[in-house]
Amino acid sequence: MNKLYGQTHLEILKWLCDSWWNDGSTIFWLEGFPGVGKTEIHRHLMESMRNQNRPAVYFELPGDDGDPMEALLFTLAQDFAASDRNTLANKLDGGATQIAAQSEIVKWLTEEQGLLVLDEFQFCLDDNGQPTGPLWKFLNAIRKKSGLKGRILLLTDRHPHEGTWSENIEWRRLPSLNPQEGLDYLSDLLNKRNREAAVPEERLADVVAWVDGNPRALRAVVAAMDGEDLDALIELQPESWRLREREISPGLLHELEIQLVGKVLARLEEADKEVLFGVSVYRKPFQAKGFDLFLKQHPDHPAIRARLMDNLLLRKDGNWYSLEKVAREVVALHSAEKPERYRGAHSTAGGYYARHFLGKQIVGAARLGGDFVEAKFHWVQAKREQDLREVVQNFESHIRAEVNWVSPVPANHRDLDERIAMLSVLLNEPRAPSWHYHLARCLEKRGQTGDLARALKHAELALQDFCPYDAWLLAIRLTNGVKGLIEAITLAKKGTKAIPEDKNLQSVYLCAAELLARNSKRSDEAVELLREGISRIPSDNNVVELYQFAAELLARDPARIGEAVALLR
Repeated sequence: MNKLYGQTHLEILKWLCDSWWNDGSTIFWLEGFPGVGKTEIHRHLMESMRNQNRPAVYFELPGDDGDPMEALLFTLAQDFAASDRNTLANKLDGGATQIAAQSEIVKWLTEEQGLLVLDEFQFCLDDNGQPTGPLWKFLNAIRKKSGLKGRILLLTDRHPHEGTWSENIEWRRLPSLNPQEGLDYLSDLLNKRNREAAVPEERLADVVAWVDGNPRALRAVVAAMDGEDLDALIELQPESWRLREREISPGLLHELEIQLVGKVLARLEEADKEVLFGVSVYRKPFQAKGFDLFLKQHPDHPAIRARLMDNLLLRKDGNWYSLEKVAREVVALHSAEKPERYRGAHSTAGGYYARHFLGKQIVGAARLGGDFVEAKFHWVQAKREQDLREVVQNFESHIRAEVNWVSPVPANHRDLDERIAMLSVLLNEPRAPSWHYHLARCLEKRGQTGDLARALKHAELALQDFCPYDAWLLAIRLTNGVKGLIEAITLAKKGTKAIPEDKNLQSVYLCAAELLARNSKRSDEAVELLREGISRIPSDNNVVELYQFAAELLARDPARIGEAVALLR
């Protein structure tokens, strides 16, 4: 959509370009069903910013429950550095934590009339529609500040649950095009493709009503018409056509869009599909060089590019290309059917982003931080973990700041795979004990074939002087699972001697005793070990559990119940 057709769309865009900067709150929330035009509004707004030489950064949240803050920080660092604002990149290169690095974003919003667009913000909403996660904590701090020159635009297709979070945040709901606006848009689409005759004039309004005036769905209808007549498309979803005078549900409309895009894909030539499958792995807009990696393999690549754009699967904004969101979704489903092709596409895409880091020493790596995030993502998907070495080593200081003894293990499987891949290439030889410990925890959580044995190897390397007691408990647990009970008992006893008395030593004594007690013939040995712990550990260090377990073991023998009672007293 090169121009906005909806009156509400135009009003919101005008407000965002003008009044928002003088009268509006720092954060503006724009909500609407998928395909109604939120993306078009933000594109027009970004173009307006560029025309005024004002900085604007776009970031699409990944569709999972991972932490997007690292990716956002590196994306901003790269965009800022392109404008000679290097402070954020310098902080990341110096190993600053996320909290410290976030202060640079606040400073940017304080000093400049910059724009940050966060798309797909529904991924930061919980099941009740409440914002959550690390990114929201950062935005929550922003919304409480006054006098900021910059602005943040949130785009979402879910209605948020109203509450205290929405204080100091303005929001609007973006509707679909009304019947007349939809007619104008559909007519313009058909005219540009010389397809006016494809839809009789008396049926134009029915087509608009069929998709409830949704601009993206109208584009899908027109693209599919190049190979099918209208009646054949109606047969894809006749029930929604019969109910076209009523408001269509988002789920039904999305299903129709998928079917329409599927029709377009079915008529493409095999070379077109190969290129489309390749570029579909890009998570964000890509430049011509990234496109050429997939195009140049085919002799008629200019025609392939033209066909993908003519079929409204691919669009170009300035020097950047991107897939329509539904097209990317449909192609991803097909790509998953051929794992080797899927990994190959990610391998190629990873090479596109990693090209800056390979074969030379990078000074100020975070100035290319956005590309680091993408290279890491693609090469993990391609299972090229070893090729990550040169890329990851440029960001070792950042990793050192983010990974320590108490760092949480990623909850999301994609982030977990990336963390394992990063640390694996850095830890081919003994390094920081905290890294070995964290990698062991990650491998234990993932639990794929061979992961527990790898985890034990790194857990053992973490057992150095002054490591936390949790490292011993992890190593004992893994030893029990990989090498068996006898080896685990031996290690547990070793831990009771190695840990200082003020470092939760009682937990290791308890663990060792529990392992011994699994063998009924070693219960007496377990009791003696617990007595040793009671004698070594100061009474104010929570030794109650040692007394209780020792008494429980004694009481299993009726002849020693009195001894158990005496111990408890």
